[in-house]
Amino acid sequence: MSDLTIDDLFDEVPIIINPVAGADYKKFHREMEKRLGNDRFGYYITQAKGDATRIAGEKLALAEKAGKKLMLLAAGGDGMYNEVVNADADLSRMVFVPIPSGTSSDVARNLHLTNTGRTCNLLNKIFDGEEHLGDYVTGLDLINVSYDKGKQVRAINLFSVGFDGMLCKEVNESRKKGGFGKKNIFVTKAVELMKNKKYSPIHIGYIVNNGHEKADTIDNILLFTIITGRYAGSGMNYNPDSILNDGLVEGLLVKNMKLKPAMKLIGHVLFKKDNVHIRAKKDSKGFNRLGVNYLPGIESCLINILYEKAGQDYYFNVDGEHHRLEHPAAEIRIKVLPKATNSLYLYC
Repeated sequence: MSDLTIDDLFDEVPIIINPVAGADYKKFHREMEKRLGNDRFGYYITQAKGDATRIAGEKLALAEKAGKKLMLLAAGGDGMYNEVVNADADLSRMVFVPIPSGTSSDVARNLHLTNTGRTCNLLNKIFDGEEHLGDYVTGLDLINVSYDKGKQVRAINLFSVGFDGMLCKEVNESRKKGGFGKKNIFVTKAVELMKNKKYSPIHIGYIVNNGHEKADTIDNILLFTIITGRYAGSGMNYNPDSILNDGLVEGLLVKNMKLKPAMKLIGHVLFKKDNVHIRAKKDSKGFNRLGVNYLPGIESCLINILYEKAGQDYYFNVDGEHHRLEHPAAEIRIKVLPKATNSLYLYC
């Protein structure tokens, strides 16, 4: 909750729509106009990757010039939301509102904003004075990722390196070929990668929270995920202890494993949605019977990929967008940006 009121907001509320997020965007646009009767809303259709970043930056600059906060709606998937939080602007001025349009959104799940009709009804009540804006606004931590000797990207939910990076690439390439509607596409592609042995485990050194400590070196790792929200991978219950604005994120180191134990782990996080993968007793090396080492309370993390394999491509995943590491041996620095922005949030 906050003390924000609608009087604190910039006059226009931009709605950025991604026309390739899996839905009929013209129909979706008409439905949004029908649902949101307030004339404060302006509509912007993206044409290319990066447009959402540019539009968000321009609108935030106008809000800053006016001394106002900016409510910004983004209609698309998590990749588009990632574009918004990578705007070169003062993100603390933003009240972000995700509107899932045709694809599954873990960001919207984390904020309890998966029902577009319900979100629009709430916005109408806020602008009609029937609800107080501040009752539905929360601070939101972001994750800053530095890599490849100077490149940076922010995450609104998740960073993951290893198998997850390759999986993200495969999922995105499938979606480009029309795979938006495939149910449990992450599970399907994960099984395919494991069966066909299209990945190699990674060997990493990492330091959590204190750059002066000796790095922990772990061999034969499937993936290393750092996450602020609860859900990832289209509804998998990665992080049941998630708090979105405490300045801390959680890490999950997962040992390399074959398909059968991997499916057992997926069964817990996707279907049972319990917390066994983070609560089960650890062995002397920190891993539990499901092959997970759960690392809570992370403010920063330094990661090095060791023993780079010639000819192998290394990828990481940020909010469902894959990035290829041009310099895999270069350090990856993760830093939490506490309450770097704000979001609409339903407390239920």
